[in-house]
Order: sequence, then C-alpha cells, then structure tokens
Amino acid sequence: MLGEGDMVSLRKTITAVHTGEFMGKTNTGKKVAMNVIKIDILKDGEITDHWSKNDFMQVVQGLKTGRGQ
Repeated sequence: MLGEGDMVSLRKTITAVHTGEFMGKTNTGKKVAMNVIKIDILKDGEITDHWSKNDFMQVVQGLKTGRGQ
C-alpha cells in the first residue's frame, strides 16, 4: 500500500483452492490466484473516486480450460 497526498494505491494477491462448484465448473482442487490493483482518491477522510483492476476472468478461464495455478 502506498499513499501520497490524496491518493492511495494497493496491490494484493488473493489465493484460494477450487474445492467446490464455481461458475459451472466442478471442483478441480487447483490453487488459484487473483491479482488486484486498487487506486482511491480521498477527500476529508472519504473515498471520492475509485479505480480497480483484477484478473478475475483470467482465473475463471483457467479453471474452465484446466489451467489453474
């Protein structure tokens, strides 16, 4: 997490194991990881603007094609 002035940015990786049905795909037992980048603009202690980027659809596609992590 980085902050400067009124902007805060965060990069994180969410990890899990595919143990149950998810979006029509039965469990594979594969490890999955989703990368996330968030940028927030704050004013008077409140978030006024927010941007986010993640690779969720790439993770889902990997489960459907058997290419989980």
